[in-house]
Amino acid sequence: MNVPPASTRSPCRYLPTLLCFRLLVVVFSLSITTNPATAQPTAAGLANEGYTKFRSGDLEAAITDFGRAIELDPDFAWALHSRGIAFARTGNWERAIADYQRAIELDPENRSAIENLAIAWENTGEWDKAVSEYSRAIELDLDRAKTYHNRGNAKRSKGDLDGAIEDYTRAIEREPSSLPFVESRGIAWQLREDWEKSFADFSRMIELEPQLARGYRHRGDARLNRGDLEGALADYTRTIELDPQDAIAYQNRGIAWEQKAAWEEAIADYSRLIELEPESAAGYRNRADAKKGKGDLEGAIADYGAAIERDPSDLAALASRGTLFEARGKWDQAIADYDRVTALDPDHVGALTNRGNTRLKSGDLDGAIVDYDTSLGLDPDNAGTYTNRGIAKYRKGDSEGAIADYTRALEIAPGLVAAHNVRGLARQENEDWEEAIADYDRAVELGSESAGVLHNRGYCRYRSGDPDGAFADYSRALELEPRLVPAYNGRGLVRAEKGDLDGAITDYEHALTLSPDYTPALENRADAKALLGDLDAAIADYGRVIELDPDNPGVFHHRAILHYVKRDYTSAVGDLERHLAPGLTQPEFSQLLLFAARARAKQVETARDGLRDFLKAREGETPGDWIAVLGGFLLEEIDEPDLLTRVEDDSITFDDVTEEEKRHMAHFYAGLRSLIAGDETRAAHSFRQVEPDGETTRVETRLAQAELEQLETQGSE
Repeated sequence: MNVPPASTRSPCRYLPTLLCFRLLVVVFSLSITTNPATAQPTAAGLANEGYTKFRSGDLEAAITDFGRAIELDPDFAWALHSRGIAFARTGNWERAIADYQRAIELDPENRSAIENLAIAWENTGEWDKAVSEYSRAIELDLDRAKTYHNRGNAKRSKGDLDGAIEDYTRAIEREPSSLPFVESRGIAWQLREDWEKSFADFSRMIELEPQLARGYRHRGDARLNRGDLEGALADYTRTIELDPQDAIAYQNRGIAWEQKAAWEEAIADYSRLIELEPESAAGYRNRADAKKGKGDLEGAIADYGAAIERDPSDLAALASRGTLFEARGKWDQAIADYDRVTALDPDHVGALTNRGNTRLKSGDLDGAIVDYDTSLGLDPDNAGTYTNRGIAKYRKGDSEGAIADYTRALEIAPGLVAAHNVRGLARQENEDWEEAIADYDRAVELGSESAGVLHNRGYCRYRSGDPDGAFADYSRALELEPRLVPAYNGRGLVRAEKGDLDGAITDYEHALTLSPDYTPALENRADAKALLGDLDAAIADYGRVIELDPDNPGVFHHRAILHYVKRDYTSAVGDLERHLAPGLTQPEFSQLLLFAARARAKQVETARDGLRDFLKAREGETPGDWIAVLGGFLLEEIDEPDLLTRVEDDSITFDDVTEEEKRHMAHFYAGLRSLIAGDETRAAHSFRQVEPDGETTRVETRLAQAELEQLETQGSE
């Protein structure tokens, strides 16, 4: 944090008087008396009276007398110059300039009038004209150091720091021990951010006047800006010893304490600043910064509020308070502060970006994108803003737009870990597993081996067919974060896929110990228990998932299958009916299973009516597809030989069902129809044709095995 020179913090307030006000060059040398015999006023006499009144402080009367003298003698250059000085003292710069110009017309070598004209131009903000007049004055007296100094001040005011430093140097060459000249050059070096040279000039100030408090303060600023915190603290402390009322010394020492994270000391200095200047908005704002650093957010918010009360246009206080409201989740209050900042400064990139961040957090994605768009229009190379806009687009479902923003962020800042992470998520959302893995790899290479990144890469590796890589990532994630519930769940899935169902259940149970209502682990544990044959435990887990997420249709389907296997056909019917709630994307096969469950529950007519209604409703969509063929067979519209013939017809399919899967389904439903007809022998024959091959995972395969086991059990009894 650079400490601005005093001149940029508060104009005139903290600079030496000589730098804030140009003393008028007053030259009164007339000594003329009136003729007592005639007692008639003369121009010279009136001018002398004006001078006397000027010296007594009666400026209006002096101006009147000078004016009467000029009426008597319009070419009286001395009176014109003097009246100009009086006008200047009253702040009437326009009249002062007119008098100076007329006096100079009459006396072109009047250096004092020329220099006073330059001062007048300075006070009206006409820096170029001031520099021009000072240059004329210098031509008349090349060795007058003060004129070089004054021209340097004018150049500094117009932003010509190099020219100002050159003039201050000329002044110092002529008067090497002039403290004001050395001080002015030190301040110019500060404005140039040349801390070494400013340090040298302020050290020279201290040599010239060791008891001058502001010399130490200036040098403290130079030390602070070049990173010498201990030296800065020493100089500010010396300033305060010499002048306990120097408010700016307390302010800058507070800044030094902040940079050392010495929050209490900083707060104490800012509090003293506020005691000295109770209406100082900067004092409250700085103390708020220190309180924020200390973690006292409520205290910081209160101080920012006090700063804003004293200066409603304090952009820094408004923006900072907005960030604290944002951090505390007070979205509306944060946005209100950012709104005030942008109303005062529509191009305030920080407020626009932060308002976008707040809107993003609060769920106003469209508003966030508008703010990010505006911010990027002003600051098109801000990688962080591209990243955040990408997050907003990603949450809106625009993954391609999100990826484009993340990619742009990485073009600007190739090492931006956050952009790799979120682009990986967007690519993961698009099931672009390899590209997502590449982003997560790069994030890890850049030093972000976080549990979250490893978990996400593990998921992508699992989905891309790399169970070993997935297992390694999930395990490493859990080493870093042993309470990362999704990582236990993901590793459990990998174990299950590799055939380690007991190990999978152990991982699921770790997840559930940490988060008992974590439905993915409950559902996956149910699947694993079902595969191990513990159907009751699996049904219980599915039941718990349904309690927690009653709108999850897939769980009803899974539980229905287990009820069917356990011959609880009525419960299977109930679950399938709930599974087939309106809005299910692909209900076709589930409708066939519902027919089977109803038929086995001895609801044959209900089964046929339901299937008939379903097939009729879809007649215009996909007539003659595999679903229609199976439905027609169950409704006894085609016979078994015809059904088996159609298995081999490549034109009859549905949802990428393979020929082998079609054959399994045909034999299962053939067996089911035989059961409905009461022909258990024929049913058993059909079910035996459904032989698991290690690849087919259709539900009908498992149900055929269950039906066959039941028939064989009945036969053995």
